[in-house]
Amino acid sequence: GVSKFVYNRFINIVGVPGKKCGYVLNGIIPINLDKNGSKDVREDFQLPSDAVVIVSVARATKYKGIAFIIECASQILGDEKNSNVYFIHIGDGPYLDWFKCYAAQLDLGDHFIFAGRRNDVRSVLQSCDISVHASKGEAFSLSILEYLSAGLAVIVPDNCGNTEAINHG
Repeated sequence: GVSKFVYNRFINIVGVPGKKCGYVLNGIIPINLDKNGSKDVREDFQLPSDAVVIVSVARATKYKGIAFIIECASQILGDEKNSNVYFIHIGDGPYLDWFKCYAAQLDLGDHFIFAGRRNDVRSVLQSCDISVHASKGEAFSLSILEYLSAGLAVIVPDNCGNTEAINHG
């Protein structure tokens, strides 16, 4: 498996004998933290230069917890002292239009940006401030590793293999 979580699932749920199981954690090629080569999301999306940018990257499906991120954004942006906070979601998928409508219903306006599919995610991440991963279950998410590699603060749920990639605090 790709995490201890998957390893334990093979043994405890699937019933594979432990001596026939093992795991190797996922990995990525580290991001070169050359700020000169990174995108400036504030410039790309015409955000204020002092904007706090919270990013998520995932396929636009309900399983990935994007609706939860939108709801959190609504709460955060409901406090006027957070008027310089912006959310950017990168990724496309079958529920992208649904998520856009949901964000509009919650009156998030231009503070929640759906960037769609991009081929420059690694360079975009470097100019963001915080990342959030809200998937309802991942074996060991590569997105989390990419966020960490880009030097971002990472917020993840305490489920499945997510906590194997990070240390609390």
